[in-house]
Amino acid sequence: MIDAKRAATNRSHEIPRRRVSVARRGGSLVFDAFPPTRSASWSALFFLCVGLAPMTACSRSDSEPKKNQRLNLLCTFLPVYLHTLNVVGNDPTVSIHLLVPSDAGCPHQYAVRQVDLKRISHADVVIANGLGMEPFLDELLKANPAVKVISLSDDCDAIQVATHHHDDHESHEHGHDKEVNGHVWVSPLQAAKQVRALGQKLGVLDPSRATQYAENATAFAARLEAVGSEMKAAAATFARRKIVCFHDAFAYLARDLSLEVVATFVAEAEESVSAQQMVQLVETIRSTKAAAIFFEPGTSERTARTVGLDAGVPVFPLNPVSAVKGAPHADSYERIMRENTATLRQALGVKP
Repeated sequence: MIDAKRAATNRSHEIPRRRVSVARRGGSLVFDAFPPTRSASWSALFFLCVGLAPMTACSRSDSEPKKNQRLNLLCTFLPVYLHTLNVVGNDPTVSIHLLVPSDAGCPHQYAVRQVDLKRISHADVVIANGLGMEPFLDELLKANPAVKVISLSDDCDAIQVATHHHDDHESHEHGHDKEVNGHVWVSPLQAAKQVRALGQKLGVLDPSRATQYAENATAFAARLEAVGSEMKAAAATFARRKIVCFHDAFAYLARDLSLEVVATFVAEAEESVSAQQMVQLVETIRSTKAAAIFFEPGTSERTARTVGLDAGVPVFPLNPVSAVKGAPHADSYERIMRENTATLRQALGVKP
């Protein structure tokens, strides 16, 4: 279940994206091409629903599933689904469903479909990443206000970023926003924390299977931590460490591996990228001597390759475990991260 105090803290961090030209977050530049989105009340409502619904439901002991009673779990998007597959294990009495299609990528712009309303109407528990990654969830929960909700990221070490922006070039007015990067699962170490939280929270909601959840969560979290250790060991040999990302998902992995993200380009669609942004990004890459550009498969590849060609740096796909080709499997997270390790080694080289 979600801790109300922690949920309130999360709500205070949620600031909607706004259109900016160039921003600076920490030591790296962010080129944001997102259009204006809904007001902050949208995010506040989401966390109100996520924070209060499970506490209300869990206060009724007669709502707990009885032994061997079928349990229907609805996972918001791919990494949440992969965590849940591993924590539940091979239990035919627990049904696990995925809301956002497994090839859709991060769900920032996901719009609820009619079939989603039907799915949540049959769900006993909704499992979400939290930290603002599912802005559609407040609308979805209206279809089943009694559903219990589990957020996985309460115990994660979230990255807070300060954004310095100017909204137009004529007014020269500046502002400062604070945001939380919700892509915590991209770090295997943070993903392990999510898995342990899932095992504990599912056990509270479903005591008859609590031991099963706890044992499976412990085993899977240990495997994720092993993957994280492998990636850290590989990163210690990298010859170069400065990178550019075409998605803000990689901040957590960069932190784990001590990589320096000198610029992040965030765009809703390649058509929204301006020529000025492209020029500024190329200048940043050249001035910082970035070693490589990484893009999320299925998004911004054309723009990334154009920038790479102009800047004279190689371009590589890097998967934040937000999409898979074909059906996802319990070992998909580990497989993708090991593929990412090989990609990083190829892009950044190895010390002699």
